Amino acid sequence: MASRQTKDEAKIKELEQQIAANQEANDEFARAIIRDNRNNVIAAYYLEAVNDFMDYEELASALDSTAYYYNHPLLTEAKARLQMLRSRQIGKPFCDDVVLLSPDGRQHRLSEWCCQGKYVLIDFWASWCRPCRMEMPNVIQNYECFRDKGLEVLAVSIDDKKDAWQRGIKSFGTPFIQLSELQGRKSRLCAIYGISTIPANLLIDPQGTIIAADLRGKSLTRKLESIFK
Repeated sequence: MASRQTKDEAKIKELEQQIAANQEANDEFARAIIRDNRNNVIAAYYLEAVNDFMDYEELASALDSTAYYYNHPLLTEAKARLQMLRSRQIGKPFCDDVVLLSPDGRQHRLSEWCCQGKYVLIDFWASWCRPCRMEMPNVIQNYECFRDKGLEVLAVSIDDKKDAWQRGIKSFGTPFIQLSELQGRKSRLCAIYGISTIPANLLIDPQGTIIAADLRGKSLTRKLESIFK
């Protein structure tokens, strides 16, 4: 029975990795369509589909008001997301105003890890989030690769129930620090940083400044390699 369960888990992991790879390929194709069709309305359809996977700079470039498709009604949501992304724009300091809980109920603030000599990746996730489950192996792999070089990862859950959060930690197998407000979508930290969809993340430098946001897949690895090369 245990052997069959192990095989099933391995198969699920393999399928999730394949789905993630396919998603990344589709996203890159959509980005190419957007770049090559600034004078064509077709870009609006692709931008509406993939804007959730773009960071601030990429989305701001795609939503340049001089683009032919800028006023297309499909882009209302993308424009709203761009406004939220400004809250976590590169160069802004991290926010230390929110009290977070660890699984054992202790209170913490981000300053316990930020501004302490390491690069800190704040990774937003939730136990119910399938895209988070698909992305988490990538976060874990990067953590294990760069932890000894100066990377810390803070997994901030937006769950609202402690038991679901703790089951998610066990299920995802995350080896790094776990924190949550247990306020679900009413999370103050999410509001401060304009987090409307997950997975999402912020990369904080040793001085406490945001240097990147929403790094997923290979983009996370490339950014960390550029830092720790």
